[in-house]
Amino acid sequence: MVKKFVFWGIIAVLLSAFAINANAQNKSEIIGTVLDSLNTPMQGATVMLMHPADDKLESFGLVGAKGQFRVTSESYGTFKLQITFVGYGTFAREVVVNNPNVDMGEIVLRTDAVLLEGVTVTDSFIPIKIKKDTVEYNANAFKTKPNATVEDLLKKLPGVEVDKEGNVTAQGEEVKKVLVDGKQFFEDDPKVATKNIPADVVDKVQVFDKKSDFSEFSGIDDGKQEKAINLEIKDGMNKGVFGNVKAGYGYEDFYEAGANLNRFTDKMQMTVLANTNNINERAFSIRDYLNFSGGLEDLMSGGNFDFSAVPRNLRENSGITDAVSAGLNFNFDFNEKTKFRSNYFFNKSDNITNINSSIQNNILGFNTDSDSDESSDFNNHRFRTKLTHQFDANQDIKIDLNLALTDSDSNEDSNSKTVVPVDILKNSSITDNRTLSDILNWTGQLSYRKKFKKKGRFLTTDLGYNDTNNSELRYLQNTLESYPSIDLTNIEIQDQLQDKNTYQDNYAVSVNYVEPVGEAKYLNFKVSRAGYTNERNKEFSDFNASDDIYVKDEILSNQFKSDYGQNTGGLAFKDIRKKFSYTVGLDYQYIDLKNKDLDTNESIDKTYNGLLPNADFKYELNKSASIELKYNTELSIPSIDRLQPVLDNSNRQNIYIGNPDLDREYLHQFRVNFRNFNQFYLRSLFFGITSQFKEDNIIESRVTDEKFTTTTTPVNLGNAWTNSAYYNFKTPFQNANLQISLRGNLSVNNSDLSVNSEIDQSTFTVYSQTIQLENKKKELIDVLAGFKMNSNFNNYKENSDQNQSYFTYNYYSDLVWYLSDTWTWDVSYEHQRYSAEQFGEETQINFLNSSITKTFLDNQISVYVKGMNLLDESLNISRTSFANTNSETIRNRIGRYVMLGARYKIRSFGK
Repeated sequence: MVKKFVFWGIIAVLLSAFAINANAQNKSEIIGTVLDSLNTPMQGATVMLMHPADDKLESFGLVGAKGQFRVTSESYGTFKLQITFVGYGTFAREVVVNNPNVDMGEIVLRTDAVLLEGVTVTDSFIPIKIKKDTVEYNANAFKTKPNATVEDLLKKLPGVEVDKEGNVTAQGEEVKKVLVDGKQFFEDDPKVATKNIPADVVDKVQVFDKKSDFSEFSGIDDGKQEKAINLEIKDGMNKGVFGNVKAGYGYEDFYEAGANLNRFTDKMQMTVLANTNNINERAFSIRDYLNFSGGLEDLMSGGNFDFSAVPRNLRENSGITDAVSAGLNFNFDFNEKTKFRSNYFFNKSDNITNINSSIQNNILGFNTDSDSDESSDFNNHRFRTKLTHQFDANQDIKIDLNLALTDSDSNEDSNSKTVVPVDILKNSSITDNRTLSDILNWTGQLSYRKKFKKKGRFLTTDLGYNDTNNSELRYLQNTLESYPSIDLTNIEIQDQLQDKNTYQDNYAVSVNYVEPVGEAKYLNFKVSRAGYTNERNKEFSDFNASDDIYVKDEILSNQFKSDYGQNTGGLAFKDIRKKFSYTVGLDYQYIDLKNKDLDTNESIDKTYNGLLPNADFKYELNKSASIELKYNTELSIPSIDRLQPVLDNSNRQNIYIGNPDLDREYLHQFRVNFRNFNQFYLRSLFFGITSQFKEDNIIESRVTDEKFTTTTTPVNLGNAWTNSAYYNFKTPFQNANLQISLRGNLSVNNSDLSVNSEIDQSTFTVYSQTIQLENKKKELIDVLAGFKMNSNFNNYKENSDQNQSYFTYNYYSDLVWYLSDTWTWDVSYEHQRYSAEQFGEETQINFLNSSITKTFLDNQISVYVKGMNLLDESLNISRTSFANTNSETIRNRIGRYVMLGARYKIRSFGK
């Protein structure tokens, strides 16, 4: 009852916020038409309605195609109407709003500013400027609460959104980089800047499309760009120290503490971050782990990465975690030509998780249930530097050095059982594992770029090297009992020491030359050489009880070396027009792969080659809309794990063995992307379609024996199609304090399956749909409510009686209420519902969080009380489908806690 009351209570507040605004007695609409001296509509001019006393923004709009504009005020009174357009003076006029409709008539913009009725306009009080591809917001025009961060400021800006996880979207696109005074800030994660930099030190927020290094240097648009934000620090505040410290403590010894200190000068930016907590706030992400372990490169190259090796607490925010993190960002400009960028980050995470999982084999008809307790201790150090030097206006050099050191200690105690229909037990196992892992990875890259006298002619060269050492020591104890008949039991005991050591060095060199062949036409010649040497030593030893020692298992142990070389040459033609551009190219790739078993001296040598056509076409429909079509091809080479013909029994019931006869996959990929952002209505629409076709598709062939032990081997089997589509639509309602977001994703995968040597064709379909409503004006109340549905459909051609489907529903709502200038209250609620189908009964989970904050001493100090997981839900559920199996995993999570804490603001400028 309480759960329903909370959810519908927040919905009621949301609707009330809309209704109050929509029915406000003194709401008014100001309209007009903006022309130039030739009576041409000034489409794209910025129209702002501001309060004269402090220039805070009341409403914002853009001039439409016919020159019309429309802005609204929530109350009657005297306002300042301000209109700006690049190349023209600023128009400003005081407007007395005393009725529901005010018509300003025709307004003519001239090349000199128009100052009427005593209004003084200065550049610093223009809330929004639009300069070609850059939208610049004056932070002073957007009111934020005390102790607000940049994240809070961004939520106020028209066309910028921040979701529940802190991800930033601007003009409908995800923001990938955040700069501070033009310098990158902890380059990997924009949220480090948005969540830590105080809003009150920011002067301007600039949203723009950051072009690739290639485009910025050459002046040739290669079509590769990403949305970025630059934060300009206020004059006087870009010299000195600022930041904050915080600490909180709750019953049952829950705690959090953190500090954020910034030291800026004309030439230097230095930031120190530190945090420790035991409330499951992550100190690092799964992407970090993949980067450190080389898994991300395996995935990007089409290889096979073992996700079971990823610490459980990274895959889900589950278990009980103690986390410590610390970081240092240091940027220094020696002069205009030489600049240094660096950062260091340390993460430590200790996690304890209880896991219950159920895996259902759809075709063979058996279930495996397991219960395990896992603990892990994960430590990571990451250090990155970048030095750039510009010799002159036509040539520069860049040196990047990255170093990562990771060590982990994990333990797993589990028991599992496999049953067939009518609950007949076929086997059971008890496992006790401990794994020690150390990874050392360093990367260096040298880039040189040169422009020639002829416009459009230039040369770029890159040289890169990467070295990775990975050692893993695993103590594995397993007891497997199988029951072939009622009166017979087989017991197998495994006590094994697995010592794995991997060394890999990668190198890459490339030369890229561009020659102009006409007006805005270019030929691009490129050649590259890349390769790696990978040596893996697996020494598995079985415990000999009679001698009380571990004895090497010659069958499971192996030393394997792989030498990979890739030569690529290509030619591309690029034509850039005013409304469109296109590129067509053709590459030739030759790959030499030499695999050698160092124990037997047997070699497995393979060569692959192929022509790889590619094409790109981009058309700008208008200033706010564009469409892009891309086609590319790729050779995907099997990884060393897939090629190594050695049995891996790390999981006794799921054995893996590589296949040295694997062939490459040949991929064709076609993409269509459409983008439209209407700055007049702040309406955005994005959609895209991707189709991927694989020749000689690599699948995992599975054979399950009478003991229900599954052996997996990769094989090339037929072709595969993967088709996906997405859309994202957002629009405000013109006469209501409301905006709606609709997001959808669809993925359809068609491929063959091999189960116990029988071939079947499968179609896996996943569809998700999200609907979200929120209020536009967030000065007093910031509230949203949403619904998300995920659906999964698994269909088999030959075994259609095993077709499966299941659904997940998520209802969520968030409310932030600014009770006064010094009081803030927020509450969030989430309801998760998992459908029954083959998983048994329907499961429902509810989460409720709330906090209240009070500030003192001119916002220098704030005190907060927060309660998390107030309904004391203890479960975290995830469901996946893969090949012929469905799995459901239930993990524990941190329970209810209430915490009292305080923050202190540090400010010392001008030094």
